[in-house]
Amino acid sequence: MDLWFNTYFEETPNLNPRLNDWVVNFDIDNLLLDLDIFNNPLDQAIRAVHEVVGKFDGPYTLLASGGIDSQALIWAWEQSKVPYKIYHYDYNGWNYHDTEYLIKFLKKHKLEHKLVIKKLDAMSFIASQDLISYAKEYDCSSPQILTYIKFVEQTPGTVIQSGNYISKYVSGLSYTLMALQRYAEKRPNYIPFFFQSFPYLAYSFIRDDYAFNKKPVKAIDVGYSAKCQTYKKTGFPIIEQSEKYTGFEKIKKFFDSEYVNPQDQIRWANQPSKRPFDILFRYKLYDHIGLYNDKTTIKHHSKVNNLLLGG
Repeated sequence: MDLWFNTYFEETPNLNPRLNDWVVNFDIDNLLLDLDIFNNPLDQAIRAVHEVVGKFDGPYTLLASGGIDSQALIWAWEQSKVPYKIYHYDYNGWNYHDTEYLIKFLKKHKLEHKLVIKKLDAMSFIASQDLISYAKEYDCSSPQILTYIKFVEQTPGTVIQSGNYISKYVSGLSYTLMALQRYAEKRPNYIPFFFQSFPYLAYSFIRDDYAFNKKPVKAIDVGYSAKCQTYKKTGFPIIEQSEKYTGFEKIKKFFDSEYVNPQDQIRWANQPSKRPFDILFRYKLYDHIGLYNDKTTIKHHSKVNNLLLGG
């Protein structure tokens, strides 16, 4: 599945040439002119579900963390009436918070019969040589993202993940996160960023998120609170979490008392994080990937950015 916004990248000398394969010619000016006639995001998400069905064979599996984005994805598929299953991975119990919210959401809407919970030993995977192999193959230095790829590998059918929708405050994807799309090149029946893979769906969120957030908000509200507000006001009955966790916060904390070789501490002294987890597992991957790092962000075309910023 092509990511529609690759059409709108500015020319960037360091842009990975593999991304060029995804470019499709859209008329951005007409898309912007037509923005006002689009239906709301839920209607467009249902439309996108049917487009997926037209392009990919079933069965369809929603890979859900339990956060608000995956809740919204589940709701769109449920409203579409297209059969689906929900897969959720429990990794060493660290993501119990997301698991609890996913079950709570499904029970509220009587959908728990669609859920399949699998277990994956993320700790063993992160500490293994497989992590380095995955890092090389997908040019990615994030143990968390590489673990997600491991999840997808073990999930049957056409696999769909929600991703974030594009908003006034989210106008790009990190090169690290795009490892999921690089994996999708090898597995065509995988959609890692559902909410960003259809122009009509992406723009409906841009429009409505922008309308709900015209006034400046505090930095703490820009991310999670604004997303919850947008989802609720556009027809997605998500359950807002009291605290946002992925589970990897707890994995990192688990390693806080781990011994780190002093030479490694010196070698990575210029990196922003000095936590043992990052030194032991993230930075070691830097020797096996390209020139891109966690801060490299792929931006949208300036016309999209102008719209997002109210220009």
